[in-house]
Amino acid sequence: MDLKYQAAKLLGKNRRAGVLTQYKNEGQVRRFCDLVQELYGLQNIRHLKTKHILGAVKELKAQGLGSSTLASYMSAARRIAEGIGKQNIVPRTNKELGISRAGDRLKPVTADMEAIHNLTAQLFEKAEWLGLAAEMRIEFGLRAKESLLSVEVCEEGLIVRGSKGGRPRTIPIRKDAQRDLVKRVRSHIQREGKASLIPPDLTLKQALRKQANALHRIGATKKNRAHAHASRHEYAQRLAEAGTSRADISQALGHGREEVVSHYIKKKGQVTLDP
Repeated sequence: MDLKYQAAKLLGKNRRAGVLTQYKNEGQVRRFCDLVQELYGLQNIRHLKTKHILGAVKELKAQGLGSSTLASYMSAARRIAEGIGKQNIVPRTNKELGISRAGDRLKPVTADMEAIHNLTAQLFEKAEWLGLAAEMRIEFGLRAKESLLSVEVCEEGLIVRGSKGGRPRTIPIRKDAQRDLVKRVRSHIQREGKASLIPPDLTLKQALRKQANALHRIGATKKNRAHAHASRHEYAQRLAEAGTSRADISQALGHGREEVVSHYIKKKGQVTLDP
């Protein structure tokens, strides 16, 4: 049995976490297990040792991954180590592994919109709901989960559902492209007899996974600046160019702290840091 299936059986479900958090955590564990199995051919998750952890970190660094991504892999490693009762095989802090997130948090991405639009067309070929969700991310700067659930409008604009931390917000509809897109989304869900862009035979978690897998297969990656979150960065930068205040940009993005906007928008004279 593959390590990732052993780990999934061992760790079970974290019922206290939200759906999206569960999905992210499980994905981290799967990717870490696949890497260790590829590097060492390990057959039993309970045989995981410090050398496997250090080797995985070395390989991930060689791939040029950022500190935030490295830290997420180590979170998965610690979950597994705790599950097998061998917490000491993973260094207690990421600093001991040479992973520091200092200076790594504010990385505005200059999205490759030509690539994103090309990839969106490929998503439409796979399934209409996938393509529409991609367009919602482009036009409204939505997160992946929000792009599936946000289909209702009011006088103030698009009502965002599935936001991080459950923060309610409404995004003004100012452009014809946004109005047309909302109409197409509404037409799609009414035609399919649904309440969101999630297909009737899928749960939210399954739809998120299917969406992530589809994006991965067509090459929507951080490296080519065409991943799902790149559209969110581009949306925030469009607002800034239009003279929108940072407070309003923060509200549109669904963040509780205005300073987080610096993660999306370059300061004057700042060099763009692409992943």
